[in-house]
Amino acid sequence: MAPDTWRWSQSGSIRYIARREGVIVVLTGGGPTVSDGDLRAMAQSLTVRKPAFFLDPNG
Repeated sequence: MAPDTWRWSQSGSIRYIARREGVIVVLTGGGPTVSDGDLRAMAQSLTVRKPAFFLDPNG
């Protein structure tokens, strides 16, 4: 698990709560559409981007 990332599950629903530089993101899934492994990978890869990142056409 990544730092500042928590997993919570209840009644087949899985949530990953991640805090990055004061920003909180909740990823929810479970069942056949989004696996626990997919949610974990997404939560671990989260990073805060500066606004310029989204304005630069070269990424």
